[in-house]
Amino acid sequence: MQLKSIDDDVKGTQFLLEATIESRASKIICFSTAHVYMSPLSGVIDEFVIPSNDLPYSRQHLAREKLVLSSNANGSLNSVVIRLSNSFGAPVHSNVDCWSLLINDLCKQLVTTGKIILRSDGTERRDFFRCRMFADLFIFLLNRSVIIIYAEYLTLVAALSQQNSYVLQNW
Repeated sequence: MQLKSIDDDVKGTQFLLEATIESRASKIICFSTAHVYMSPLSGVIDEFVIPSNDLPYSRQHLAREKLVLSSNANGSLNSVVIRLSNSFGAPVHSNVDCWSLLINDLCKQLVTTGKIILRSDGTERRDFFRCRMFADLFIFLLNRSVIIIYAEYLTLVAALSQQNSYVLQNW
């Protein structure tokens, strides 16, 4: 099924929720983006910051989140939304669309050309966390019979952001 709009994506999420409930699964973990908060991300970001990014990408994720969390409210599923920021790690295979991400792009450049060219002025700030950190959290949540958190969302970001030029110089 190819989705063509925000509404189609939300419908796809609705189909997934219905199938999850029908299969008698007890929980669903929804992956979203920290970019629902603002673009670019700045300042201190946590679960209590109110999303203010009105770009279509963010609106799409917020609509999906709302739908998933409604399954918590009506008691049909134990659900949690994890908002991710910038992760990096080796892709499963070369066809994975991750090569525009900064660290993956730098690694690919080095392997394919023997040099690295930063494609910006380097002043942008990003936080980075290893995919392994994300995988550990996912496994932790998956292995819990009930997911109890103090907010509806978990925001997975690194504790410190760095300028892109710093990341390149200190590799």
